[in-house]
Amino acid sequence: MRLKIVDRGSGLLQRAQYAVIRRFVGHVPGSVSATSYRRNFFGKYFARCIQEALRTPDEWTVGELEIVAAFVARLNRCRYCDTSHAAVAAKATGQGATVESVLANRRAAPISTRLQAVLDFLEKLTLTPEEVGPADVKAARDQGASDDALRQAIYVCFVSCTMGRIADALGFELPDARILKRYAWIATTFGYKKLSLPG
Repeated sequence: MRLKIVDRGSGLLQRAQYAVIRRFVGHVPGSVSATSYRRNFFGKYFARCIQEALRTPDEWTVGELEIVAAFVARLNRCRYCDTSHAAVAAKATGQGATVESVLANRRAAPISTRLQAVLDFLEKLTLTPEEVGPADVKAARDQGASDDALRQAIYVCFVSCTMGRIADALGFELPDARILKRYAWIATTFGYKKLSLPG
């Protein structure tokens, strides 16, 4: 059972911030409320991880990183994270149909062989991590994925898996299409730096 304080905020400042978010977004995303509760214990540090993983496009574009996050969430059957990251990926890439095709059947999706190979790697890492070995890394390298590209994809996999488990445990509310569109615009424009709010 989720504590009510997670949804309403833990102090006057946080409650005021939540009120502003509700006014402009429509509701407080579950990821914001979860990372803001006792933020000095977990939230502000994990929010930093999410920002680093999804907004440091050294080897991948922001859109590709969001596709990776949505793909991993789909593997984990986390509807909240799957839908949210897919919306952000569609906004970031301007290619919603491509994002949906990756999630529906990535092998037929119009994406690079490098991304295909890394998604193969991440599928195994997510579903059967004990089976991952040097041959899997080599397969990704052979399709053009550098070690840094793999590290960043693994980082995204980590934050997606972690948030997915939090979302499922706390029962994050799935926003409607109108709110999801606003959320995607905010996440694409500003990133995840303010995911955790002081209170």
